[in-house]
Amino acid sequence: MIQINHPKIKDFVDEHNYAVKEYYERKATSGFPKSDLDCINNWLNDVTGKDFEYIIKASPKQLEELLRNYTAQQKIPNCVKKITKLYSGFANSTKKFKDKKDKTNKKDKNENDYNAVKLVEKLGITVCPYCNREYIFKFEDTKKQKERVLATFDHFYNKATYPFLALSFYNLIPSCSTCNSKFKTTKNFYKEKHLHPYEDDFNSRAKFYLKIVKPNFYHSTKGIKIELKENDNTDTETINTISTFRLKEIYEKHSDIALELIKKQYMYSDDYLETLYKQYEGTLFKNLEQLKGIIFGNYISDEIHKRPLAKFTKDIIKDLE
Repeated sequence: MIQINHPKIKDFVDEHNYAVKEYYERKATSGFPKSDLDCINNWLNDVTGKDFEYIIKASPKQLEELLRNYTAQQKIPNCVKKITKLYSGFANSTKKFKDKKDKTNKKDKNENDYNAVKLVEKLGITVCPYCNREYIFKFEDTKKQKERVLATFDHFYNKATYPFLALSFYNLIPSCSTCNSKFKTTKNFYKEKHLHPYEDDFNSRAKFYLKIVKPNFYHSTKGIKIELKENDNTDTETINTISTFRLKEIYEKHSDIALELIKKQYMYSDDYLETLYKQYEGTLFKNLEQLKGIIFGNYISDEIHKRPLAKFTKDIIKDLE
């Protein structure tokens, strides 16, 4: 799992909160009258002691604290369940979350649009943070004439059990459909603790290792084995995360890439790297790290959130040194 981190994250939280609030307040919108918002705030206050705006902006730790005062047996009113319908507008529509100010400026009508596509773009997330294997970037759908994104939004605390968190900013995790719909599904992450992409750094809590199992490993993937291990065997959050998203099993299938990395590490000795660095410094790359990235075909620094398998590549290269 790759941590989601951005210097303007607090601004994004405020923008998200404003978009939700504006949507509810828009008189022309049917199905979400002001009485619903009052109903939501009253119920939340009774159950958690907080209002809807607090829920939308609450940090991962604050969300976890909220759930300590909540039990799934508590009756959820229809007004609260409607939050999941509002989430559908955020996730699937380019119109429902449009800022009403746009109507006065048709020329720049898309500048203030806000939805799932815009959020993923702002966060700079291009790879699934759960698996670091699948791209989730934005693209232009020329057939439907609109922007789309390859990401789905996983609800860290599933919206079936916790519908009042369906639009909470830090409960929305941009992810690939495999991690979201096939591996995690509706597993209750409150009862079974997992690493939170906005809060925890998997990169510092687990590592990929390369194990040689046969002497002729240069010629066959059967000669090597990929291992993923948590740094602390008592770290249940990391262990659960690896298990839920099948990280050990799916990365074992990438032994062919590991074998290529072994061969490249052998071919490009330190002396050869130094020669290339001196020859092309300032033209093809700025530093030795960029040169290694070109050779090994991936980021091997802290920019591992930009490309699939970057952490895997980084760890294996480190293990080979």
